[in-house]
Amino acid sequence: MKNVLVKGLKKIALLGKKIPDHVRSIEIKEDIQDLENLKKIDFNKVESLEFSYVSYRIHPEFQLKNLVGAKFPHLKFLSIYKSDLKDISSLKDIPLPSLEELVFEHNFVKDISVFKTLSLPKLKKLSFGGCDVKDITPLFSFSAPNLEKISFHMNEEASFSLKDAEKLKKQFPLLKKIIVLRTEYFFPKTSKDFPTKKNTVVAFNIKMPHWKISKDLFSKGVTMVDILKHSGLVESCSEARRKISEGIVKIRNRVWKNHCQVLTNEDIPQGWEFIHCGKDKVLVKLKS
Repeated sequence: MKNVLVKGLKKIALLGKKIPDHVRSIEIKEDIQDLENLKKIDFNKVESLEFSYVSYRIHPEFQLKNLVGAKFPHLKFLSIYKSDLKDISSLKDIPLPSLEELVFEHNFVKDISVFKTLSLPKLKKLSFGGCDVKDITPLFSFSAPNLEKISFHMNEEASFSLKDAEKLKKQFPLLKKIIVLRTEYFFPKTSKDFPTKKNTVVAFNIKMPHWKISKDLFSKGVTMVDILKHSGLVESCSEARRKISEGIVKIRNRVWKNHCQVLTNEDIPQGWEFIHCGKDKVLVKLKS
């Protein structure tokens, strides 16, 4: 399978109206200025199409309706990653007869009601990881007889129960895995569920004097989104992710606008403590 990486390309129109027969995979990243021209393309033999970091901050907002009118006769994998996607209602107008995997990870998707009347006969994997989905009931009438895996990973505001899992299993007889980590259903409710640890490697120095966080909100597995959300500084997970992208916090040792520094025990100011959050060692200010 040959891969074509479309990065730095300013105009989709430069791809032409029909993708050459030998191309099987296309990845589109950043900087695209004429997303409306996607609908004019025959993707021909393309089996994998990925959009990543196609953000409204650097060019016109990406919308799923940009793909309405395009032809995807052989497309097996479609991914829209970290592209600030909100509305997926146009999915019903995009024929995807061969699609096996659909990914909407790390977007602002809340409403998935389009799945109530949707049919994807060959779909095996569906992911809403890192989105803002709250209501999963539209999937109870979604037609996907070959579906094997669904992910709601890091949908912190989603409510999920064992009965929901049973309904999904009934709807999708081949279903093998449902990922619901860090949803409301699995989120600890008391301080006993949040053991804390001190650590001294790389820490996040928040440099915000008004940052006050309760010690019993954090434990291994809590994300930066959780920290922002429960600090009272943000009202939603979407706002938390925006603050992350704007450089207010760091994730997994990636430095955002010099807000991160290496600290030792001697550097820790009074009232601050290291707390282990997944793979991050985070310095937080505790309530007095």
